[in-house]
Amino acid sequence: MKYFERVLDRMKFKFIPVISTRDNLIFGYKVMKDFSTLGFNDKEYMYQMACEEKIFDNFALDMFEKACREILEKNFIKTHFFYTIRFNLLQDYKYFFKKVDEIIKNLNLDPELFIFDIKGVIDWYNFHKTFSNKFKYKVVIKEERNFAFNFSIIESSKAKFVEPRTLETLIFMKENVEIEQPLIFNLFYSQGLDSIFLKNLGIDYYYDSNS
Repeated sequence: MKYFERVLDRMKFKFIPVISTRDNLIFGYKVMKDFSTLGFNDKEYMYQMACEEKIFDNFALDMFEKACREILEKNFIKTHFFYTIRFNLLQDYKYFFKKVDEIIKNLNLDPELFIFDIKGVIDWYNFHKTFSNKFKYKVVIKEERNFAFNFSIIESSKAKFVEPRTLETLIFMKENVEIEQPLIFNLFYSQGLDSIFLKNLGIDYYYDSNS
């Protein structure tokens, strides 16, 4: 446990601006966990160790609270925050979501400003049926690496934002799928694009995870 206390103390967060193509203003920040100061470039390895020690839930909550405190320190209190939760690694879902609520409330942050990328949900219909009273936050659905984008989950997830990973997926979506949600794009996978080009493609917000 002391090892993970040191991890929590030494890990960093990157606040990556998410910029609107409409006015080039910052809509929010992608809050990205960074373990490189501990010699880990692969977050999944760190999470797996926490799971093996059966402390992942509390470790994830401690990271979330640290991120929220940094939000206050940076005075980012009037913007949106995109934060990833590894749902498939949690042991006690209801406890976890309850503590997320408490952290946000105790730090006097606005819950409407949090947008969660929930990894590992197999059945979104069942997720909302089970946790509708526990989880009341906005959700972003992202296209994952090495997996074809399942467009049906856009509706079942009740996502408020959709993030295709590639230009190919984006073009396919625009031509074949009716998407009402705002679209977000990560420039890391398509360097050299400007905001005007993205706007013309129908992208509402963009960021660069490599910045």
